[in-house]
Amino acid sequence: MKTKLGLALLLTFALAGFRQANAAISLVAPRTEPMKAATAAQSKMFRALYAKGDAATLRRDVASSVAMLTDEFMFCYKSGIVLKKPQLTALLKQIMKRVVKFNAVQTQIKLVQRAEKKVFFVTATSRIDMTYRGLDEKIHRSVSICQMSDSWLLTKQGWRVQNSQELETRSTVDGHEATTTLSSTR
Repeated sequence: MKTKLGLALLLTFALAGFRQANAAISLVAPRTEPMKAATAAQSKMFRALYAKGDAATLRRDVASSVAMLTDEFMFCYKSGIVLKKPQLTALLKQIMKRVVKFNAVQTQIKLVQRAEKKVFFVTATSRIDMTYRGLDEKIHRSVSICQMSDSWLLTKQGWRVQNSQELETRSTVDGHEATTTLSSTR
């Protein structure tokens, strides 16, 4: 079970990793004014961006997924482990080879706030239901719900995720609750 659980959680964290971030790890300069609520049009734009990311995941299109990230992208797991864009890209490529099928991938935005003209913070929840070949070479099903916080930055290439932070993840593997979290081996 440990092997099945480990791969499922790793895949869940990696898939969620290109989607989210927190002001605490943001590279954005400190603000003196409070963040403002996004307009309806801005919220709609971010819903479309997350839908684009979900579609790329369903296609197992790692290139399109990581294209949504800035070159300086960092993902921070709840455990404190940090992945940069090249590490996340390599991990996603490796994991996608084991995915048999994505049964469903859907992200719902909970909150969109404008920090600055070109910086937004988005809190979203992704549900990832997949079938994959475990390290034991058996087929397993994982359903995960990941709450993440992302900082989005307007770049010359358009809106990109600068940082992501895992807030909470709940997973089941083959119907059994997975309670292990990714942790550092230091």
